[in-house]
Order: sequence, then structure tokens, then C-alpha cells
Amino acid sequence: FPTRRSSDLHNSARSQIAEAILRRDGGDRFEVASAGTDPRPVHPLTIEALAGQGYLLALQALALRFNR
Repeated sequence: FPTRRSSDLHNSARSQIAEAILRRDGGDRFEVASAGTDPRPVHPLTIEALAGQGYLLALQALALRFNR
């Protein structure tokens, strides 16, 4: 599978959005990950924005990864 990684400073917004979109819309065609140089929890507005656009399953995948 092609790999797509996105990153931003805190891994709390932009890279999470990119990961959620590609995870849902890219299906099984990509291995997707995001990272940050100074990671923080996903920003609540990021979760709200993604949920409002129907990215709930992608958000669940992110939550599983960060809560291990």
C-alpha cells in the first residue's frame, strides 16, 4: 500500500484532519498516519469539524490509536 503521512507541530488539527479524510475517502488504498514534533491531544474543534462532516469512523480509528 502507498503510505501517506501528515504532520504539524502539535498533531492536534491539520494533520488529524488530513488523516481522517484520507482514512475515510482513501479506503484500503493507503496506509495513513499523522504525527507532530510536540504532540498534543486532538483539538476539540477538530473533532467537532470532522464529526460535522461525517468522519465519525475515521475519528474512532484515531481515538483507538491514541488511547492505547
